[in-house]
Amino acid sequence: MTDKPRNWQEDMKLCERYGDSDIPYNASEFSKALPYYLQQYDIELRGRKRWAEVARGLGDDLKQAESLIQQKDAEIYHLKKSIEALLMHRGIKP
Repeated sequence: MTDKPRNWQEDMKLCERYGDSDIPYNASEFSKALPYYLQQYDIELRGRKRWAEVARGLGDDLKQAESLIQQKDAEIYHLKKSIEALLMHRGIKP
């Protein structure tokens, strides 16, 4: 880890400075930045995995809720038909 927070803009300038040139670079400059960015990548990756789990859980909850709604709709339909049949049996029009 580094002692001070990394400045990604400075690191990008450093990469651009050495990226397409034959200029010899100071490996210690990159060796300080690399652990920091690997750590940040790991944090980002864990966050994405966590949100994927949350989304999966919400999807499962939604499926359960939709299933329960369909079940309750069917129960309401059967109750309504039962009430209509009872009313017709008693001679009352629904």
